[in-house]
Amino acid sequence: CAARWRSRRDAADASALGLRVDVPRFTEKRGEGGEKMVLATLLALVIALVLVSCSNVSNLLLGRALARADLLAVHAAIGAGPSQVFLQMLVESLVISLAGAAFGLGLAAVAIDYIQSTLSGHWGYYWMRVQFETGVVLFTLGLAVVAGTLSGLLPAVRQIGRAPV
Repeated sequence: CAARWRSRRDAADASALGLRVDVPRFTEKRGEGGEKMVLATLLALVIALVLVSCSNVSNLLLGRALARADLLAVHAAIGAGPSQVFLQMLVESLVISLAGAAFGLGLAAVAIDYIQSTLSGHWGYYWMRVQFETGVVLFTLGLAVVAGTLSGLLPAVRQIGRAPV
């Protein structure tokens, strides 16, 4: 409290002498919060990209399952139960999604290096650090598992519903 009163008194004394004290905010002339808008836009684009890619992967897996219907019918004829065929198709979609997540994390590592050098070098955001965090990597892997499961469910359920040839 004493420091606050002292600075007010000092400011009043400086004003009486005709001096003006101007203390800029920490982020003044550094974008004024524009980085929040950029990051929110990037987040919206990433969510849209994930949704579009999930539907595309689901359609590709469905087409692949229809093309492999004969092979899966042979598996069923030699004793593979519906749950085994279901799990095989689900594991295939999970492997594809985890491979995509690994590729995405590698691409993000390259992009983070580029963003870090650009932000600190040209824009003056010396206080803003872009880096990988354990939570983000775990979230990415969890999202890959959820996306792989969701995109693999429709083809697997459709294939189980088909009668063997």
